[in-house]
Amino acid sequence: MIDLHRPYCAWSVPSCPLHTYTRLHARKHLSGPPPFRVPSKSLPSTWSSYSLRQRTTQMKAQQGERVAASATTATKRSAKDVVEEFYARYNKGDVDGIMDLFADQCEYHDMIYADPFTGREEIRSFFSKFSSALSSDLQFVVDGISGGDPHNTGVKWHLELNGVEFPYSRGVSFYEVDDDGKITSARDIPEPTIKPGDSAIYAIKALTPIVRKLGPKANPANLKLPRAAIAAWAFYIGYISLVLFSSSLPGRPAYAVEWRTLVETWHCSINFFYVNQVLNWLGVHLIESVPEHPVYEALFNLVNVWSLMLWPLMLADKKGAKVKNKFGIYLGTQFLTNIFFVPYLALREQPAGSRGTAADADPKQARLPSYAPLIGVTGAVVGIASIVWVLGVRPEYGGLAERWQYFVSQSADNRVFFAFVLDAVLYSAWQALLMGEDATKLQRYLPFAGLVAYLIQGGNKQKSA
Repeated sequence: MIDLHRPYCAWSVPSCPLHTYTRLHARKHLSGPPPFRVPSKSLPSTWSSYSLRQRTTQMKAQQGERVAASATTATKRSAKDVVEEFYARYNKGDVDGIMDLFADQCEYHDMIYADPFTGREEIRSFFSKFSSALSSDLQFVVDGISGGDPHNTGVKWHLELNGVEFPYSRGVSFYEVDDDGKITSARDIPEPTIKPGDSAIYAIKALTPIVRKLGPKANPANLKLPRAAIAAWAFYIGYISLVLFSSSLPGRPAYAVEWRTLVETWHCSINFFYVNQVLNWLGVHLIESVPEHPVYEALFNLVNVWSLMLWPLMLADKKGAKVKNKFGIYLGTQFLTNIFFVPYLALREQPAGSRGTAADADPKQARLPSYAPLIGVTGAVVGIASIVWVLGVRPEYGGLAERWQYFVSQSADNRVFFAFVLDAVLYSAWQALLMGEDATKLQRYLPFAGLVAYLIQGGNKQKSA
């Protein structure tokens, strides 16, 4: 029997006289390869004990390097570990600790903002503002986190206040982490507070042919529009989706509105500015007036005369001087309120010469028309009439308590009535936005009455000039 472990045996050296026998014997009796298998060129014809010890030392060193490398790899944090630490530090209000987890080249996009925060300084500013604005007992709770990818992870979360889930606080986030365990990209998608429901499907269906036709131009980022214009168009899409198609607002959406609601609106249209009603009282019956609830009639006429008073503001609006077909937009506003007026607000924010705007408009020519006081007086008369209508006209509809109950019930059950209430709220904002610099704060921020006073005066500075 040959001792295969004796140092004088050279396994791969052809000059060894025992080479052939040893190979055959090893294959026959050994279940595995010889203990050391090295290229023949690296060994002399014989192996000394010193050479064997040197080789063993080298192999142990190499094994140690592999173990060390494996340990180093094991200590690197995965994306899951980094993000779990991120939420832990956020809940402690540790902004400095949060920023230690971000790479130098990083981006953070909370989808409630139009643009992402880029770079450590912008991200730090965002987290500092967010952390200081919210209560310290409002905590992120991780509902689930993926861990299969060392560089990417997704998180499902919600907010809790003293252990109670905060309303509309659910969301998901996605993170990318580099080889050094630093966050390079993050995106938060919080739960929307307004849920359009099926209207979102109808909006996508309606927009699909438009996007298909426009191609890359349909992307607001490619249009190079100012943020204010993008925000106005986004608001318009949301307004249309909610008011016309959403099933989450009071009453039925436009495609399922009740016939009775349409009849009520038509009767109010016949009594536009109460003119036909007054003529009937005077014995003139060109068109027979059909009475509706006085609260409904008052709201209808108040919103419509408010639409009328927006026309002088449109003519005096320097930003809006470049908007084409302004009168056509106004006519649409008079009958369908914000469905037409919000696009005007978007167009006035677009650059001159873009779609829907003129390139050669002169903002200096924008002034209140000479008939603005007459429109102001009309607004005052109709506004006072609306108050009288609500308070006392047609006593058969009950007193103030019954009329208030009608207002509440219609706001909760009638989509058209609710839309008029919403229009009045929005008109209060548009009034403040469009009034000239010569308007006083009271005129600007006092809904309806402030605009009446401004128009009657013909614009404070313009009148004095």
